[in-house]
Amino acid sequence: MALSSHNVEAEEIVSRIQNGDSAGMEDLYSALWRVAKPKLSRTVDSQLVEDKFHDVVVTVLEAIRSGTLREPSRLMGFAQTVTRRRVAAHIRRRISNRRRLVPMGPSEFPGPSASIPEAASLETERLNALRGAIRLLRERDREILVRFYFKEQAPQ
Repeated sequence: MALSSHNVEAEEIVSRIQNGDSAGMEDLYSALWRVAKPKLSRTVDSQLVEDKFHDVVVTVLEAIRSGTLREPSRLMGFAQTVTRRRVAAHIRRRISNRRRLVPMGPSEFPGPSASIPEAASLETERLNALRGAIRLLRERDREILVRFYFKEQAPQ
């Protein structure tokens, strides 16, 4: 399986990283860039692609260094799985944030039912208070409000 332009195999990359060879890390980085970046670019906000990519690199490097990557020949499959999990976590966070932060509009709140006597009484009180406030306005202001808002006439 060719991973980079130098046809370096996954097992060689893993071996070199475990031996502390920085060229192995460079090969891993470029191989992961080709595998993870397209997936991240399609699913993560463009300003977060590099951050998420570096999360994937760090996770894969930690797995290699700690020996939890049991089969070095499956390095790229492991990297793809890590990438998919990072994307899924990102999407879950976005959905959760959207649910918590979406404002509810007034139409989403149930209004008082007209069949309830208390609701009808409250509506009557509200209308009487509004009429009283309108009566306190100067005649010209009252006429503008009535024409523009109630009769929906043009400003001219």
